[in-house]
Amino acid sequence: MTIVSTPDRKPFSALHCASYFGIAEVAESLIKQNRWDVNGTDDGGMTPLIWAARCGHEEVVRLLLREKQTQPNQQDTNSGRTALSWAAENGHEGVVRVFLEPQFVTLGDIGPWWRRGPRVADRLFRRRYVCPDSLSKSGRTPLSWAAQNGHEEVVKLPLEQEDINPNRSGKPGQTPLLLAIENGHDKVVALLQARHPRRNR
Repeated sequence: MTIVSTPDRKPFSALHCASYFGIAEVAESLIKQNRWDVNGTDDGGMTPLIWAARCGHEEVVRLLLREKQTQPNQQDTNSGRTALSWAAENGHEGVVRVFLEPQFVTLGDIGPWWRRGPRVADRLFRRRYVCPDSLSKSGRTPLSWAAQNGHEEVVKLPLEQEDINPNRSGKPGQTPLLLAIENGHDKVVALLQARHPRRNR
């Protein structure tokens, strides 16, 4: 299928729309036209990748991630949440798995210099990355959203990352463990209690 219409002038572009509804064939055609900004935000501050991840459209997520320009760790402008954060909150296990594939994961820019090395290289060579426990504006990690909502299988995925801190939080009382306890998710509590952070951040 070939899309021949001109790019939308409205904040919610055609690529946003295809990503929101998970229409992979249309999204692929729009991406090939190279006339839409894959990192562009709509009037709600969301990118096409964030919408695809938030709605659980794994095929569209993969299409967008194939594009060199796509920034997997880009935060929405309103809440400062990544596509991974939205996917984790909504329990989209397949999408979360995609983001946590080795070619996309880095530790971020915190910690001692030898842990910042991968991030420096990312910037120099314009590599794409996902920080699996990045904080939103409200101090929440993707893991905290999955834990709060009791998504057991999703919680397991970031815990498999060697250097993730399962207790990371930007505000008191918002650690994944406390949120899981508060919402009565016993299995998630057990998973988090069995995983101890290897380093304090």
